[in-house]
This record gives sequence, C-alpha cells and structure tokens, in this order.
Amino acid sequence: MVAEPRLTWHAGSILPFTSLWHIVHRLAALNALRCRELPFAADVGCIAPRTRHYNLLFNEPRFSGGHSPTEALSVNTLAALLGESREVFTWSHLGWIPRSSRCLLHPFVRLCPTCLAAGYHSALFSLRLLDSCPIHHCEFMSACLCGRRFGSEVDRLGTFNAGYCICGRTSFFTRGTCRCPTMNAEETRPMLDIAAWLVEISTVSRPVPRHAQLRQAHNRVFLSSFTSWCKALNISYPDWLPPIGERASFCLTEAPLSLGSLPHSPALRLREPRALPKAVARRATLWRDNEATTIYRSMTRHIRKHVARGAEPFAIEFMIKPNPLEIARTMQGNRQAMVAFAELLFHQCMERFAMRRRWPYRSPHIDGVRLQDHLEEPAIEAGHEEAQGLSPEAKNWVTRQAAAAMVTHAWRRAQGIALAAVRNGIADWQGANEVYFSTLAFPRPGEPLCNWYSAPPPFQVTWATSFAGGRLRFVSSPATSRIDWTLSATSKTTRVQAWLFADSKRKAEVDAACRGPSLTWTLREGWQVLEAAHPGVSGVKRHRLFGLKLPGAKFWLFTADGRFVARSCESKIQAFGATPREAINGLRTALRQHRRQYGPGETIAQTLEISTTPCRLDLERELDMLVMQSLYSFGFWNGAWRFNSVAVAYLNKDRRLAVEGRSQALP
Repeated sequence: MVAEPRLTWHAGSILPFTSLWHIVHRLAALNALRCRELPFAADVGCIAPRTRHYNLLFNEPRFSGGHSPTEALSVNTLAALLGESREVFTWSHLGWIPRSSRCLLHPFVRLCPTCLAAGYHSALFSLRLLDSCPIHHCEFMSACLCGRRFGSEVDRLGTFNAGYCICGRTSFFTRGTCRCPTMNAEETRPMLDIAAWLVEISTVSRPVPRHAQLRQAHNRVFLSSFTSWCKALNISYPDWLPPIGERASFCLTEAPLSLGSLPHSPALRLREPRALPKAVARRATLWRDNEATTIYRSMTRHIRKHVARGAEPFAIEFMIKPNPLEIARTMQGNRQAMVAFAELLFHQCMERFAMRRRWPYRSPHIDGVRLQDHLEEPAIEAGHEEAQGLSPEAKNWVTRQAAAAMVTHAWRRAQGIALAAVRNGIADWQGANEVYFSTLAFPRPGEPLCNWYSAPPPFQVTWATSFAGGRLRFVSSPATSRIDWTLSATSKTTRVQAWLFADSKRKAEVDAACRGPSLTWTLREGWQVLEAAHPGVSGVKRHRLFGLKLPGAKFWLFTADGRFVARSCESKIQAFGATPREAINGLRTALRQHRRQYGPGETIAQTLEISTTPCRLDLERELDMLVMQSLYSFGFWNGAWRFNSVAVAYLNKDRRLAVEGRSQALP
C-alpha cells in the first residue's frame, strides 16, 4: 500500500527508465530543497551517519579506499514520499550491475540535448558502447559549457543547484518539463533492448582486484575484444552496437549448473579434520588452505614426476655458472636442460621463498614460507548472486577454474621463455623479475610482492564466467598454445626391456673393469698388486665418491670372498674392508696417495671450442670473469639484467673481431 505523498510531485510523471539523478533534481526544484534536506534513508545494513556524498548514478554505499564514504538513497522511501509505485524506478540507477561489468559504463552522467529539452534522461545513456542517443540519434553531452563533467556524486554540505550545473550555464529541464515531461512512454521503447541486454550482461562475473590499476589491465583486455568475449560466453551481441572485433584466443570450460554434477574440490577434502603426524602438520603450515595452493602443488608434483625428472643437475649448474650463452647452448643440445630452465623460472615466479624450499632440493623447514597466492577471489560480489544466478557450489567451481587457468598460464609462460632462449641463442630470465617492478602490480607498503599468479595482463590471463542455458561457462584469455614436454608413458614391457638392457650394460662394464692385475690397498697390509676382485653373481652398485677435489669420481661396491670391495671406475685401484664404510674410506685414502704420488692421471676429455684468434680467447676469459663478478655482486635472479647486458656486449665484440679478421684476410 502506497503512503500518502508529503512532497509536491505530479503523480505519473516518471517515464520508463528515467534516471534517479534526474528525478532527484526535479524533486529538489519543485520543493525548493537544499542538498542536506533531501530524503536520505539508508537501506537495511547501511549504517553511515556521517556520510557526506551520495552517487545518484549507481546509488550504493561505499566505505572503502581513501575517498569519502557515500550513502545510498532508499528508493522505497522515495517512492512512498512521491506517491509512486516501486516499479517506475526500474533501471533508475545502475547500482545492481556487478562491479566486474562496470567497465562498460561511464562513471559520469551523459545527456542527450533533445531528450533533455523534453524533460527526460536515462541512466542507460552512460553505456560506453553507445555513441549516440538510441531515441533521437543525437550525440551525447558529457560536460557543461564551463568544462565541468556532469558528475553523479553530490556533496550534501556543498553547493547544490537543483536543475542546473554548478556554474548555472546548463539547465537540466525547464519550468514546464520540471512538472511533467513532454515525451510519452512510446518514445522510450528503444531503451527496452538496452535494458534487456544489460540484464544478460549482469550474469557475467570477472576478476575484480583491489588495486584500480590491476582492474584497468583486465578491463583493457576485455574491452579490446568485447565482441569475441560475448560470442565465447554465449551472450548475444546486439546489432545496434558497433562491433569491437579484435581477435582473441580463448579457452572454454563448461559445466551443468547442478549440485551433483559439479566436481568437488581437492582443497575441500583436505579441510576435513583428521589426525596428522607432527612432521606433516608442521609442513602443512607452510601452505595456505585454498584452491590456488592445492592446484599449484598438484602442478609442481606433476612437473617434478612426469616432466622434469632428472633435470635438477642442469638447474643447479645454471645457478652456479649463469652464463647466458652457455645456458642457451646447453638447452639447444639437451631437452632436459630446457625443462630445468623452465621449471626454475616457474617456481621462482610463483613462490616467494622458492629458492629456500625447492632449490636446493628438499631444504629443511623454514618458518613463514607461504605460497604467494594474493589474488582476490573471483568476482562474485555480495548482493549480486540473484542477478548472476550462482550457487555456493558454482562459485567454488569458478574459483577452481580461475586458479587452474592462472597456474597453467604461468607454466606455459615459463616454457615460452625457455623456447625463446633456444631460438635466440641467449638465455634471458629477466621475465622472472619484470612483474616485481611493473607499475601495474606495484604493491602498497606492507603488502607482499606481486608474482605471476596475481599479476595483471599480459603477465597473467583474464577470465570471465556466465550462466546461460542451464550451463555455467568459464572462458579465459589468452589461451596459450600447449607445449607438451611430458615424459613418454611407456608400457611395462618396454620398461622391463630397458631395465634388462641397463643391467646387462652394467655387468659388461663391471666385467671389463674387474679384470687383470690391480693396485690393492688395505688398512693392514697397505699397497699390494693383486688380481682384481670379481663380484660374481652378487649385486653391484655404482656410487659417487665424495671427499676428493676431482669431481665426478665414482666407484663400484660389491662383495667378494666374504669381504667388501670398493673398485674405482676411472683407474685400476681397489680397496678391501670388513664393512662398506671401511672399504670406501680405504679407496678414498688410496686415491689420495696415488694422485699425490703420480698426479691426477687421465683426465676426462671435454669438447671445447677453442678460437684460433688470441683476442677471442681473451674475450671469452673476460666474459667468464664478468659473469662471476655479477653473480657475486647481484645474485642469480637480481642480476638477470646484468648477465644479459654482458652477453650482448660479448656478442657485439665478437662480431667486430670477425669482421676485422675477414677484412685482414682479403688480399
């Protein structure tokens, strides 16, 4: 039941889709109200006794950031005071559109001169894609003659000229149109298509980071190819809008919107209370219990077991000697080296303490180590669930898909950097630090540094989800091409044959080494020349011998005649002992004495590219010296720019020497 009006108003004078901004100006002009006398009545849950501003275009409370808070005007109270029904205020403001879709709207008011002369204005005129008024096809006015924009925010304590701009040079209505517009409801029919399309757009959810610059980065990707996004989200793009046709690559995932069909999250299963061992409980504190962490750890486990198995020595060698040219040459000749370089970049750019947890392998527990997953939850704003039609289970599914898309994109970006190094012949890992120094992702004081997971485009993907036709659709862009570096999944027969071949090869090497006379050393007899001990049918294993200055020393360990034998793989020296420790210590002592007396012996041949020009030899020595100096001064990650500049300078000098050498060789 509508209450009796208490303010001067002409009932039935509100046309369809009339803006709240225009209604408030008419109300203030008819009743000679000042700004502070307007009927403010906050909605339920909005407690803002000291607010000074209100936004008539979106009409919603806002209490975040460093700006002054805004207050919402109660439409129900206003309808009761004017004696109008609640339905006439439909689309009077744009506050119920989700924040993720407000990049399609201007934050200020736009006016059509012809509509304004007839006493009509709609909030839908603020749609960015509209170049002209859909009713009269006139260009919109967004600023007064004085140059001031027609803002939708009004200060309660400031100057308020009802029906005019603050300067008084632009009038929003005349004396006659203030009481009742001269337009009729039939003329506003073109606004029906816009309203219907905005209802469809309101079901779209997109990322809404806290930082304004991060939101702008996602919005640029979304708006630059908006037509393609609508097609991917199964949303009709109206003919009366100009097509925005930049081509974009998308990755699409669909799921029926029902509780039984949506898969459960692995993270939700981990949240079930259960008794954990102390070591596992202590490790669990290093990670956050959310979807991003679960998917990231699953991805790293897959890479470690099925992609980068056996590639860790290459990554450690790269960090010890970070010569960009040598790293690129190694990756060009070995696939595992390329995988190791990509994995190194991926872990560093996803974790803040990756060098302390993952490299070196299996570091001890470190207090405070957490995954840098500071991206906000997917943009399902409170108060818009009814418009978007998403249940809590659907929101969890969207969160899981967004995390998977971002983690996958980060891994493929690391793969792309490794492939670029192979093609260019120079490794450049500056991409691991470019997000940290990007102005788009620069953190506020006290906040953690940004990484690839929470970075804006183009470092990371942008995504959107919509509910249409009973199905929930998730779209992410850009959809980078897949680079399959997975190890080949061989059959059991193939694995058995490979093991038998390796076992026969090992036995042949042992038979060749344990033949003929050999220098033998024992703790009691000392040095002797005896026949080489043979393992027979006993098992033989090859181990690495530590404690010697010569790297790569290996030995065979087996039993013969009831004693343990340690046999060197590089020289004919063996040692006996009652225990494996005694035999290994004896072999280490024997090798030290032998090398002290006769020298290191045969050295392992290495393929080195030796230049015939002495200047080039000096240039290579200078490159190695500058690389080690940069590593000592800046470190592997912080000195990426320095390593790259040193390598580029070396290539330029090498080209000059080559040109000079050719010119001298000419007659």
